[in-house]
Amino acid sequence: MATLKFDGRVVAITGAGRGLGREHALLFASRGGAVVVNDYGLAMDGVTREDSPAEAVVAEIKAAGGKAVANLQDITKPEGGASVIEDAIKHFGRIDAVVNNAGVVGHSTFEDCSIEERDANMAVHYWGHWNVTKAAWGHMKKQRYGRVVNIFSGAATAGAPARVAYSSAKGAIIGFTRTLAIEGKEHGIKVNALGPAAYTRMTAYSFKTFGKGLSDGTPEGQEKWMSRFFDPRHPAAGVFVLAHESCSVTGNLYQCSGGRMARFVLGEAQGFVSGDIANFGPEMIMQNWERVDSLEPYAVLDGPTASMAHHMELSLKAEKEASKA
Repeated sequence: MATLKFDGRVVAITGAGRGLGREHALLFASRGGAVVVNDYGLAMDGVTREDSPAEAVVAEIKAAGGKAVANLQDITKPEGGASVIEDAIKHFGRIDAVVNNAGVVGHSTFEDCSIEERDANMAVHYWGHWNVTKAAWGHMKKQRYGRVVNIFSGAATAGAPARVAYSSAKGAIIGFTRTLAIEGKEHGIKVNALGPAAYTRMTAYSFKTFGKGLSDGTPEGQEKWMSRFFDPRHPAAGVFVLAHESCSVTGNLYQCSGGRMARFVLGEAQGFVSGDIANFGPEMIMQNWERVDSLEPYAVLDGPTASMAHHMELSLKAEKEASKA
């Protein structure tokens, strides 16, 4: 297969000064893309600010012959998100793709989680996604082309111990992705989400801060395993594919790590469908709980309208079968 290139395209990547974001930036630049490297320099707690490493990444890209510009603004603020896209237009004349990578992490149970930790996670993950994408959306609509890659997490879909602020904020990204995919379809804008896993600064911070709560095994054992197999370059490859012009899908969720990329689906099981609508109630539900709770058969649907249509089809079928009984 021919090498995938990003020549002539411009991508804005948030949180691109370290970890996964840095890997994304280096890959896009190495494939010919012009990169806006955004990083505000937040510490892992999402509150404390450190020196931003964005300029170092830009220097690294330029030294290799690539094109990049640093943006040090706070994307949790609308004006900060807008500045990322303004830099893309000012320096490179267009914006083709947005990678909403910036993130922080919390390690508190629901009982112990502070308002500050809750708001910091929501601000960086959700408002950050919103603000940068909002600023790019009009440009993408006008050129009838765009790619948005959002970053969600398995912590949102499966839950995670003592990560309530993080998993809740990441969960918002799923609905954001699915809805923007619907709205962008007629304008040539494709929006997908990727759930990465890699051994990065955030991972090391999690092990140091939280220890055994991260897994059933010893934190030392899992950390050693992750550092060996979970190369941060792997998720970058998945992000690149979803941001590439040849990407044909929209509204999908993928997981990418450790040499594997796979689609993650939200399915709707058939459940119990009553043919006696007039008498549908708590007792009928409880009597048929095994069917209610069963995952088979299931359907993967692309929105509320499809879900309602599926429901109507099942209800009419059940009603017809009941009338024959």
